[in-house]
Amino acid sequence: MNDAARYFAAVLTMAHHTARPDLRAAALARLTAALGDGAPVPGRGVYIHDGTRIVHATREAAALLGGTSARIVGRASMSMVHASRRPLVAPRIALTMSGRQAPVWRGPILRLEGRPVLMDVIARPILWEGRLASQIALVDLGDYARLA
Repeated sequence: MNDAARYFAAVLTMAHHTARPDLRAAALARLTAALGDGAPVPGRGVYIHDGTRIVHATREAAALLGGTSARIVGRASMSMVHASRRPLVAPRIALTMSGRQAPVWRGPILRLEGRPVLMDVIARPILWEGRLASQIALVDLGDYARLA
């Protein structure tokens, strides 16, 4: 995991553990919106899925995935995972949906047009609208290679 991904993970962890449980979903939604709209980390975005479907996506996550939030929300949570990688990702989804954090995964994520992009994927369990969900932070590694 690179430094930007570590920073992003630390910010998400801090927000997850400090938000009151009854306000956690709203607090995390505000945090992801704030991070998506102004964090000092290029090529990043956050979306939330309920184990099956994407229920929230920041504008930056949508842009990384090649669309708008409206086009991303409602899609199957595995729709951005290449078919060859789904056997590796399915247990990660099960892990976060059981309330445990999954290890950082580095791999290709499919944009809406089908082009793969190498990303670090940070998955954390959260409460979203009173139910367990998974918050996914995406860090586009291509941006860091171009900035270096």
